[in-house]
Amino acid sequence: TEIYTLSLHDALPICKDYKYLPVTTIGDIYKQLVQCRTFRALADAYRQIMLELLERIRYAAQSNNKQQLVLRIKQYIKSHYQSPLSLDQLANEFFINPSYLSKLFKDETAEKLSDYITAVRLEKAKQMLSSGSARIQDVAVNAGYDDYRYFCTVFKKATGMTPLQYRVKSV
Repeated sequence: TEIYTLSLHDALPICKDYKYLPVTTIGDIYKQLVQCRTFRALADAYRQIMLELLERIRYAAQSNNKQQLVLRIKQYIKSHYQSPLSLDQLANEFFINPSYLSKLFKDETAEKLSDYITAVRLEKAKQMLSSGSARIQDVAVNAGYDDYRYFCTVFKKATGMTPLQYRVKSV
């Protein structure tokens, strides 16, 4: 048991600095290993963890081109704008550290990730408001906002008018 624990402790400082691994992964690894009750279970868990980490590193190395990675993130956001999207969730999806993702996105696009998500959602909301008669509450939900009032606040801040005013103006 000590052999595996020592090698994990030795690897933690290295893994923690590796920008392609989600921060939560290291803690999850430790918890998984601590739960093992036999040497065989520990060896099997350790082997599985290392294989998964190698696969994540291999995946990340294949997409190390920063612009290509940002493009893939943008495509993901455009495809999943209706779902809850957060920095941590996107970082886990793309196997990168949340801080690195935030900095990378800002450096490559000159725009904050949260601002981009909002822009995509508002663009979809504008399309729905212009092309249909769906209730504003339904437009908000379909644009990825669970809170109707928050959607109206964000929409008005971005466009200078309420969703209803926008609908009337665009018809």
